[in-house]
Amino acid sequence: MLTRLIAICALALLATPLWCQPKVGDDAPNFKVKGNVINPQEAITLADCKSDVILIKEWQVRDMESASEMPTVQKYWTERGGKGLHAFIIHRLDFEKTQDVLEYCADKNYTFCVPMGGFYDASDFSAYKTEKSFRTTIIGVDGKVAFYGKTGWQEVLDAELKKCVYPGLTQHLVAKQVEKAAGFFASREYGKAITEADKLIESTDEAIKADATLVKSRSELFAAALRGRIDKAKEERRYLKALDLLERMSKEFRLHEIGTNAEAEIKAMRADKALKTELKAWENLGKVLESNKKKDRTMRANSLRAFAKANPGMKAAEDAEAMAGVLERSLNE
Repeated sequence: MLTRLIAICALALLATPLWCQPKVGDDAPNFKVKGNVINPQEAITLADCKSDVILIKEWQVRDMESASEMPTVQKYWTERGGKGLHAFIIHRLDFEKTQDVLEYCADKNYTFCVPMGGFYDASDFSAYKTEKSFRTTIIGVDGKVAFYGKTGWQEVLDAELKKCVYPGLTQHLVAKQVEKAAGFFASREYGKAITEADKLIESTDEAIKADATLVKSRSELFAAALRGRIDKAKEERRYLKALDLLERMSKEFRLHEIGTNAEAEIKAMRADKALKTELKAWENLGKVLESNKKKDRTMRANSLRAFAKANPGMKAAEDAEAMAGVLERSLNE
């Protein structure tokens, strides 16, 4: 009987969250974004954000204190989002459904990433949770917790962002001869970064060679990731998205073979008669979504259903049907 009681207690302890709050100076705990996410980003784990600055913040639309800080968060995101800053602004409580929070963020023009829930059953930020009240975490370029608390986080964030000289490179100090290539990399001029790095890779100085190789390999890694997203968009017949990504590739890898090939691919897609109807449907769906912004959910759902009916066989019509279904289900939740 005693053995059984001990086993039951042990299981209860395992099932009970143990609040081990991170401390300043500690290595940042792992996290993973999954589940329902508003404004999803490419980076979803701690490793994806290596050497950049990370802001993890809890909020809730009806909590006046936390909601009042969201314009400040958006200001940081507008200035540095994807340029050395990753932000995961967790909507902690689930009184509002995803559709409610999505519409709230759209109305406020909030474009930062909002994982819904954030703990255990949805995205996993459990190591950053406190049972008492909402918290803000800042992870510095060294991968350590730079701030964990409620007030004063902006000053720490400013200080950490100043340390982020070469966003995405995984290090912020390079040999002087490599600074030009690294500067291009930091400005997302990856084509120029590769070209400049190629001039230095054969250097007999091991430090110069290593840093130049890093700039080139990271640039090529970004190109491969972007290529993967383009191919996936084309495979899913999301041709307008594919074109947007190709435009980005042509710009970021300008004056390099990667960028030149992207420009040729854009021209080929635009000239492909078989894609014209699909592209037109995607463009028209965008217009429908824009005109729907001020309408209630029922009217938006009806408008999307009408679009789908008028564009049979188009992938955009499939998406419109799916969006209409989400809106209709949200009315019954």
